[in-house]
Amino acid sequence: MSIASQIFALFFAVLYGALFTISDRWRPFFIRHDSREGWYRAAMATACLGVCPVLYFVFAFQIMLGVAGSTWVQLVIAVYAVAPLVAFYFVWLWIILRDPKKAYSPSEQGIEPVKSSLDWVGGNGVSAAGVVALLGIFLVGPILGLAAVHFCGGQHN
Repeated sequence: MSIASQIFALFFAVLYGALFTISDRWRPFFIRHDSREGWYRAAMATACLGVCPVLYFVFAFQIMLGVAGSTWVQLVIAVYAVAPLVAFYFVWLWIILRDPKKAYSPSEQGIEPVKSSLDWVGGNGVSAAGVVALLGIFLVGPILGLAAVHFCGGQHN
């Protein structure tokens, strides 16, 4: 394994664990047996916090494994390449906050810490323009960086 791939794997694991700690506030996988909203929320969380990050990791790690050198640019890109985890979290949160009544039943909206989190956000949610900007910074940017490392990075195994 290259140094860049080791750094990428380490930062990915740390950030992935941190996002699950943060997302627990919104109860992504807490499902009451009679909660249609809970099943919806869990399905969206599975897609955004489970499937997408794993697929991205496989994609990005393959690129990082192919990089033989360890220039400072490659190492910075290896660290920046974990940013899509934040993008996946923001997409999930945007889906949930776009219509909280679709994601939380009335009884679930009264459970802490969901209640205080919804009160903190208010009825405004997250704007679509904000999500697009965050996707550009946290998803498109790292993918372009990986492409640069892969195609222009020079040394490959």
